[in-house]
Amino acid sequence: MQLSQMSVFRGQIVHDSGKFPHMIPFVKRGKRSAREVYQPPGGESIGARASAMRSAFVRSLIPNVPPSERELADAFSLLKLDADDLRCVYCGDPSTEWDHFFPVMRKGRPTGYLTRIQNLVPACGKCNQSKGNRDWKDWMTSAAPLSPTTRGVSKLSQRIRRLQAFEAWGAEAVVDFETVLGSDAMKQHNDYLRQILSLMNEAEAHSKALRTALLDELPYVIQEKKLSLWTRFWRLVFGGR
Repeated sequence: MQLSQMSVFRGQIVHDSGKFPHMIPFVKRGKRSAREVYQPPGGESIGARASAMRSAFVRSLIPNVPPSERELADAFSLLKLDADDLRCVYCGDPSTEWDHFFPVMRKGRPTGYLTRIQNLVPACGKCNQSKGNRDWKDWMTSAAPLSPTTRGVSKLSQRIRRLQAFEAWGAEAVVDFETVLGSDAMKQHNDYLRQILSLMNEAEAHSKALRTALLDELPYVIQEKKLSLWTRFWRLVFGGR
């Protein structure tokens, strides 16, 4: 029903088309209360940062390998990229970032893939966030929110073939971090993470206690600011709240 076909009559919507217009009850929405619309920002949680800390510890190990001019030229050629108009390899929208073609970490551990041109492709924010740590081809052809298939991206099969050629060109052995760096060095790195997470948990419990104490004292703190100079002097001399 279009607006041009409707009119309001005595609190009801009347459908003007047809010989026998029908009446649709018009429900007026009640006003919202201040309590309903009051939404203060959530308090910070130290514990909520644990996942970000785990990710940072893994990603801090991943080296950024500078590409040679030949490697850059090969990658741009295979992916049909234009440096003056860089586009997302997954959907064709303007690129906003470079995505790890294969994820460098899964389940809090390094996968062995590195930050290098053989594992980097230009992407848009929608595709990068939607893809996450999933296999690129499975994700592209899936019904995941904002995937190229879900968004109806054109020439999808052509984009997939292009990426398959890029994958074959950049095929590399997965790096075993413990083999290269040594098990003792990796254990020390992981021990540092465990110590930090333990301290974060202690700090979370301490901050919660401080927050509760502050809330308990807040009425008195606010009241003190409203007291007259004489009242404050009286309480200073004779005590009491």
